[in-house]
Amino acid sequence: MKILVAVKRVIDYNVQVRVKEDKTGVVTENVKMSTNPPDDNAIEEAVKIKESDAQLQRSINKAMAEYFNKRIRSKNRTVVGKIKRAVENWVLGQPEIRSLLSDGVPNSLSSQFGLPRGSSQSVVNSIVSAVADSTEIQITKLNDKLQGSIEFRFQPSSFANLLSLSSGVVTTERGVNLKWLEWLLLEGDRIVVVGYRYQPSEDGRGGGGTMLSGAGFRVPPQFSGTSDNNFITRAFSGRSSELTQLISGLFR
Repeated sequence: MKILVAVKRVIDYNVQVRVKEDKTGVVTENVKMSTNPPDDNAIEEAVKIKESDAQLQRSINKAMAEYFNKRIRSKNRTVVGKIKRAVENWVLGQPEIRSLLSDGVPNSLSSQFGLPRGSSQSVVNSIVSAVADSTEIQITKLNDKLQGSIEFRFQPSSFANLLSLSSGVVTTERGVNLKWLEWLLLEGDRIVVVGYRYQPSEDGRGGGGTMLSGAGFRVPPQFSGTSDNNFITRAFSGRSSELTQLISGLFR
């Protein structure tokens, strides 16, 4: 609120007023001037109104903060649940996941990584759950200045939650651990198995191929990933508007 007070400058009340010799007015040169006393009263009232306006604004802000803080608390679990379900769908929509689910199909990731037949669905479920469960919300309550914050945290950039999954490792008949999920997420086009190549067939652990002697095996380039560009980071790419819409549910 802005208040305009008109103030008149007059001769100080302690000064004796003298009329000019030509009778055209009063002498003001070198005379002490001050604010017209009634105008002082107007200024004082304006200050009171301004102070009461500030107090009113603080009361409104406090009421709004209490309302929204209560609203956010009541909607927290619901919104986080919706975001987790959205994250699950984003991950499930990636071509790498569809290829992992192609159990026993030659040239699929499931077959190339040698996932045991019938295990693909549980493997994918563990990946999707790990990513969705990494979703966290941190709320700083609104104060009487309506200042606060809501911070959502998603998949850790270290991918520790995924690399620690037992389903992300396949143990061969010779007891060798193949960290296939780490290869898929981080190793790009680098050769990860030296001296062997993948041969599509109806044989092998998953019924979709075997490893034969060769130059080496690498993740197929259409699926390969690095720490900043893999099927998980791609699942979150371009989701800002969807996230904004989901987060706005905290205030509705």
